[in-house]
Amino acid sequence: MSIPPGFWLASFFVQRNAENEMYSEAHRGLVLVESYDLEVGRVLDGMKASPYPPCTPRDLEFEQELVFQTHLIKDVGRMHDGRVDCSALQGGQLQSKLRLLPSFSQTNGINLFYNLPSFRIRQQPTTLLQRGDVFAVIDLDINAHRFNDAANLMIALRNFTAPLDDPVSHMPANLMTVTGKGTWQQLAYATACSRDDVHCVAARMPLRVARRRGWLEYLSYGMLFAVIGTLLGDIVASSYLRERTQLQQLRRAVRREKLTVAYQPVVDLQTGRVVGAEALARWRDEDNNEVPPEVFISLAEKNEFIGEITSQILRRSVKEFAHVIHANPDFHLSVNIAAADLSDCRFLPMLDSVLQDAGVRAQNLIIEITEGSTVRHHIAQQTIRQLRQRGHLVHIDDFGTGYSSLAYLHELDVDAIKIDRAFTQTIGTESWKVGILPQILKMAETLNLHVVVEGVETEVQAEYFKTGQKPVKAQGWMFGKPVSAGDFLQQYHLAQRG
Repeated sequence: MSIPPGFWLASFFVQRNAENEMYSEAHRGLVLVESYDLEVGRVLDGMKASPYPPCTPRDLEFEQELVFQTHLIKDVGRMHDGRVDCSALQGGQLQSKLRLLPSFSQTNGINLFYNLPSFRIRQQPTTLLQRGDVFAVIDLDINAHRFNDAANLMIALRNFTAPLDDPVSHMPANLMTVTGKGTWQQLAYATACSRDDVHCVAARMPLRVARRRGWLEYLSYGMLFAVIGTLLGDIVASSYLRERTQLQQLRRAVRREKLTVAYQPVVDLQTGRVVGAEALARWRDEDNNEVPPEVFISLAEKNEFIGEITSQILRRSVKEFAHVIHANPDFHLSVNIAAADLSDCRFLPMLDSVLQDAGVRAQNLIIEITEGSTVRHHIAQQTIRQLRQRGHLVHIDDFGTGYSSLAYLHELDVDAIKIDRAFTQTIGTESWKVGILPQILKMAETLNLHVVVEGVETEVQAEYFKTGQKPVKAQGWMFGKPVSAGDFLQQYHLAQRG
């Protein structure tokens, strides 16, 4: 008997809730594991500071004091060349000629030994962490600290997995050593990994347990979705008709040249002078609602008439700024082109015609392409080469959000990268992305690429990029929002006279 669609959806939501529960458990477990690291580091440092000869009675007493002051550490001792010499709780009885090999070596110099029979907690082999000639034995039973009693927690390390009291089947290492959540073989799971990419904690729960625990929720969702399921067809049909209506409106707007262009200033950060403008397509539908560019550009790309929009924006922006460029030969106008334009045989002739009609040099028109549009880079590379031969500057837009690498950029042979605003906004925060910025700037310097920064909104962000060795250009609300050609030119002429 088939499952009604409403109850299939209910099962889906129960599964997602279980994954979210495991996500919380995995992060709680990771906090605990990271606390082990701190305590182990403190104790090993303390042992290094022992004033007594190793393994002497006074030294063992010193070690015992360290153990008794901790909660997580069960024993400490000394070893060399993989051989245990003594421990605080077992004295010198552990001396052995057997050389132990670490199961895993961390980048901080700590070696980990798993399942050592000489050290047992609750009659189970345990884990030894060694740094130099000292070690600590810890209790890794993180399951004792879980909040959800249906969850099973496991500690994993990059390139090594250490299961703990594992009543369910093992998960693949690629799921246990990457932060994320999902379902694997009837298990709802989540994994949380530390920033140093050494420790990970995976939490798992059988889906049958999740469904049994959430049977009331499952039943409620099933009945709810069964009711609203009858309306789903109408919703889908309405959405389809709305998209068709929007598509038809966009086609009419392009045909009647109803799209407009807004311009945002590009500033030289060192001098504060406006040196260019980026042309940005804008559209209001027939109800006078402003449609976001990412929506109507995507719609045009999907329905294969993006080239008409590119042509319209190019012609209008070059015409509106031709006299500014004639009067200021160093001024640059930037225009975005789509992925389809790179492979359209009509694009380059159209571009040449636009410039010739306006009497504008190719050197004054910057062509911006997104990282995503260069995925088929054998085609992009050829078009970029022809653009640069004509004298155009070529910029990679929204850099850092897509596919580029050092070798990849070198092959494309572009002039500049535009750092995406998502990275600019991390300046002054603790986001991991802010650590990528110096690498991007260093890469640009290595390849002798110019840099344009998007989304500059504060003086702190501007100052960050001013400190570099190479001049940087920027755009963002700090220097001006996108405005009409008339407003832009009025502000530009005022600044020139000032």
